[in-house]
Amino acid sequence: MGLIKLALTASALYYAGVQGYVIYHLRTAAFKVVRPRLGTHVTETEKKRIVQSRQPLVRAVLSLYQGKPSSDHLGFYAPGATFTDPFARLLGKREITTAFCQLPKALTKAETLGYTVEHAEDWMAISLVQRYTVRFVPISFELPSVIHLTLTERKGKGRETILTHSEFWYGKAFVDESNMRTLGVGKMAEKIRRFQGWLVTRYELNPPR
Repeated sequence: MGLIKLALTASALYYAGVQGYVIYHLRTAAFKVVRPRLGTHVTETEKKRIVQSRQPLVRAVLSLYQGKPSSDHLGFYAPGATFTDPFARLLGKREITTAFCQLPKALTKAETLGYTVEHAEDWMAISLVQRYTVRFVPISFELPSVIHLTLTERKGKGRETILTHSEFWYGKAFVDESNMRTLGVGKMAEKIRRFQGWLVTRYELNPPR
């Protein structure tokens, strides 16, 4: 029993240490996010078409961040889409749907204070500033982030759908094996993100129709 207790204590301390490093990274790391850009071969007419055609998608993503999930808004995600932020990784549309449906349950208010959108041929970035008010606790905070969305190719008159949704808080890269190998912290941060994403989406929720 003594060895089990020691192992559990060590695991808990290691988990807390990894999470603490992720917070430290968010506070101290340099802004490091790639900006999308349409190629020089894209004509002005085509640029305008791309920007205009993606307006419904942008509005859908903003509505999700404002705590207003709906089947139409979540319909922009491909069945096998993924979502990643510094503390969670979600696999598949079901988990993404559940996570966004939890947002209005955890918050009394989610406001978009400002945003800008940049485009490339097959992906886009939304620079976003949100103010969140936590339910049951009188706490409000602002969170700037840069959201990268990789998109499926438009087929005929169909619309683009989201394949990957990566949210970089404060424009900081995720902690992973590429930037933190000491004591396996980067690799463990990736595993913890996935575990936490799995854990918070076990109880399936669906948006109002």
